[in-house]
Amino acid sequence: MAISTSGEFIQRIEGSLGASAAFLSVENFEFAATQALSELGWSYPIDKPKQEYWSIQRGKRHALDILRVQSAHRFQFKQLSLQHRFRHYNELIQQMDQDFQKALDSGDPDLLDVPPEGMFGLSIGNGFVYDQYGNDVTKLLNYYSIDNEEFRSVKL
Repeated sequence: MAISTSGEFIQRIEGSLGASAAFLSVENFEFAATQALSELGWSYPIDKPKQEYWSIQRGKRHALDILRVQSAHRFQFKQLSLQHRFRHYNELIQQMDQDFQKALDSGDPDLLDVPPEGMFGLSIGNGFVYDQYGNDVTKLLNYYSIDNEEFRSVKL
C-alpha cells in the first residue's frame, strides 16, 4: 500500500496519532509531513514497506514535536497538569529518535539513502528559489514579497 500523495501521507500521520490529532491543524500536519520527507530525503511515491513505516514514524515525531511546543507554551502559565503532558511528549520524541537512530545504525538498505544533514529535526533549505528554466529568482520574489509555491517545487 504505497503513499502516493501528501494527502495520503497526512492521513497516515493523523491516524497514527489517535486522539492527539484533534489538537493539530491541517497546517501542522502539512508541516510535519514536509519535515519528515525533507529529513529522509524521500519523495512520493513511497512504495517500500520499511520506507512507509519510517516516513510515518518521522512524520508522527514531527507532529508530536508541534504538540510539545504547544504544551511548553501553555506550561508557562504554571498549570501543573500540563507539566506531565509536556514530559510525556518529550519522552515519546526521545524514544522515537533513539529507535530511528538504531535503525540507521543497523545498516538497513531502505535507510541507506537518508542524508545525514537532514537529521537535525528541522529541515531548513538554503533559501534560493529557481524558476522552471533554472534561473535564480530569489531576489525578484523577495523584492516584490511574492511567496509563490510553484517556484519552490522546481528541482534542478
